Amino acid sequence: MKDKRKVKKRRLKNKVRKVLLAVVLFIVLIAVGAVLSLTVFFKTQSVTVSGSGIYSQEQIVNASEINAGDNLFLINSDKTAQKITTRLPYIYNVKIKKELPATVKITVTDASASYAIENGDKTFILADDNYKVLEAAAEEQPAGSMMITNAVVKSAEPGKQLEFEDETVSNCITQITEAIKSTEMKGVTAVSSKDINNNYIVYD
Repeated sequence: MKDKRKVKKRRLKNKVRKVLLAVVLFIVLIAVGAVLSLTVFFKTQSVTVSGSGIYSQEQIVNASEINAGDNLFLINSDKTAQKITTRLPYIYNVKIKKELPATVKITVTDASASYAIENGDKTFILADDNYKVLEAAAEEQPAGSMMITNAVVKSAEPGKQLEFEDETVSNCITQITEAIKSTEMKGVTAVSSKDINNNYIVYD
């Protein structure tokens, strides 16, 4: 009886060892596959760009900082899109698609000026509908853009959000313009905000 028990225990130990060995080998294979995927396979060979009538393909690729040889899995789509929209202010939206084994497709949408603020030298700060600055010293106000008056600008760096000195004024302008959008109000050519008690809109 004792011999049979010993044999059973040995067989059980052998089975456990085999299972553990199989698990270890499986983990090793996965690790090796992951390392190869990140170092040898799926390296970027081509980057295609479409959608912009303002910037060239070369400008957009350079702004993305995607280079030949970069691993597809290590390219952060959100961060890359942020780089493009910040460095190229007239890019409104970016979509990045990775196609195995070696292609990155960048599709962009151009921005247009929704708001304009006149500078003291008769130039204009232009911003899109999300208040991202497109230009800080444009020579003309684009047709169809809405003028913002009386609000003092703190920062107007192309590619970044427009900032006003008074946060209350900033909130007022946002609320007014959002109300104009939501009600589909037509014919508004300007909005004004000096403080919380001095806000108005101008028609045609």
